[in-house]
Amino acid sequence: PFWLAENNGYTSDINRFIGNTEIKYDILPWLTVTERIGIDSYTDDRKGKTNIGTRGTPNGYMYDQKISRSQINSDLTLTASRDINQDFSVDVVVGNNINVRDYDSEFVDGTGLNVPDFFHVSNANTVTADESIEKIRLYSFYGQATIDYQDYLYLTLTGRNDWSSTLPDNENSYFYPSASLGFVFT
Repeated sequence: PFWLAENNGYTSDINRFIGNTEIKYDILPWLTVTERIGIDSYTDDRKGKTNIGTRGTPNGYMYDQKISRSQINSDLTLTASRDINQDFSVDVVVGNNINVRDYDSEFVDGTGLNVPDFFHVSNANTVTADESIEKIRLYSFYGQATIDYQDYLYLTLTGRNDWSSTLPDNENSYFYPSASLGFVFT
């Protein structure tokens, strides 16, 4: 068991950054514009090693993998809230969302090591490599309107349209509306 622990293993070195911010500005007492943006980005450097002489893999094995992933999300909204008269009020939100996701994985492994304790691809008899890249973009426009009658009857209408880079160019747009009616019994 001690030999296995000292001669075989796996490491993962992760560097991550997460940040967000929000800017809000009151254009009028009843009208506000807000921008929210956030980012989540990380890299993960992974290394695996199985030394020469290990049971099950007597010729040794190694791999290096680097994973990079990032996501940026941005929301721009315009919010209006007004009393129409003493019985009715209306709240309206219109906005835009942009979501960008990137992923990259580079993987190389080697089998049949020539020199013990030297875990580099140049020390392997057989080398294989793979790379995977994904880029996803999602753009959206959305809106919601709520009409309130005397604080007990509410009608809400919503709509959103998305354009996705994962769909064919001529069919990458989709719209989904909704409507709801609420009643407060108190």
